[in-house]
Amino acid sequence: MELGFQLKQEQTLRLTLTPQLRQAIEILQFSSVELLEYLHQQQMENPLIELEGLYQYIHDVPGTAAPRQQEERDRPWYHRVVVSEATLHERLEAQLMELPLPDELKPICKYLIGNVDERGYLDISVGEAASLLGVEEALVEQAIAWLQQMDPPGVCARNLTECLLLQLRRTSPDDELALRLVEEALEELAQGKIQSLAQRYGVTPAEVQRAYDRIQSLNPHPGLAYSAETPRYLVPDVQIEKVDGEYVILMLDHWLPHFRINPAYHQLIHHSDEQVANYMREKLNAALWIAKSIEQRRQTLYRVVECLVEEQKAFLEKGPAYLRPLTLKQVAEKLGMHESTVSRATSGKYAQTPQGLIELKAFFTHSIGAEDEVSPERAKLRLKALIDGEDKRKPYSDQKLAELLQAEGICLSRRTVAKYREEMRIPSSAKRKRYG
Repeated sequence: MELGFQLKQEQTLRLTLTPQLRQAIEILQFSSVELLEYLHQQQMENPLIELEGLYQYIHDVPGTAAPRQQEERDRPWYHRVVVSEATLHERLEAQLMELPLPDELKPICKYLIGNVDERGYLDISVGEAASLLGVEEALVEQAIAWLQQMDPPGVCARNLTECLLLQLRRTSPDDELALRLVEEALEELAQGKIQSLAQRYGVTPAEVQRAYDRIQSLNPHPGLAYSAETPRYLVPDVQIEKVDGEYVILMLDHWLPHFRINPAYHQLIHHSDEQVANYMREKLNAALWIAKSIEQRRQTLYRVVECLVEEQKAFLEKGPAYLRPLTLKQVAEKLGMHESTVSRATSGKYAQTPQGLIELKAFFTHSIGAEDEVSPERAKLRLKALIDGEDKRKPYSDQKLAELLQAEGICLSRRTVAKYREEMRIPSSAKRKRYG
């Protein structure tokens, strides 16, 4: 057999990203706030860039301050941060000054406050604290007892059971059943074993249910209401509003500083020193490219939002239940853009709409394959509506829910119903069942 060797020449086409193209892509992806920070940075590095009114705009950025935790739960599309006037530690230290503490306990209490985690739990054992402070464990126990009288109720607990007991002893000291359930049967209660607990304690299921409802109203993480997280502000990039029956898109970039070339430095490109002239030409080209990229970002964002409005008019009119399946690929094909361009144009950006402040990514959703191309969001809303309207004494199983949805033209398997229910943090039918 004859062995032969062939030399094969292949041509490979590679797209090389130039620094300018990489910069344009980066600018496209910026939100308005990020673009402002980027322009400030570029001004510091490039003497030809002049931003009129920069410092005024830095202080006057039109932001949307974040709502409290309950509002955050009620608005799953809006990423907002809880803002607190004082941290948990600051609140505890302020209360410490008002307690009639024995002098020997003051330094112990102050040390223990420093070991309270963000949930409000004490993150150090009695033995460890006593050893580190060189005091008796009995004194540490006394200090903890003082701290546990502070607000929020349940703070400085060492575990979940103690946290709930501290709250119950303040709000419902006479509810012996609730206190015993927390102390002795918390895990079984969480599993919804109402009937077996009723038999064990010699009470009716309705009485256990009432105690369970009271326990559920307690806060398992009392410290989180005073999170020290830095507040973040959301600034809409566009506004979508209806004018004379038609939707209009307004680009909300009027608050950004005006980008211009500094004329004094611009003249230096004609400097007799070639090195200075070349440096200034390089900076001029960089500044002009940034200006071009900013305008390109504006045009791309407008076109993408225009397409989103056209495709999701029902959602803008009636709310999330009417959100149609729409993918990045579909928008990209309609606009003649690359899918990654649409993704970058919508990344981290928000629109002020008739439905509130909404992240642009929320306009995209895939189909679940139902007959009328129902989106997962609409399916979840219908699922939640069915569960909200069920008889809590005979809650629907996942299979029954799947059948009810199918009757409405929303075809989901039992497994998908369970998945959506868990994503919405809705317990199973066994745990939803109520007595009395």
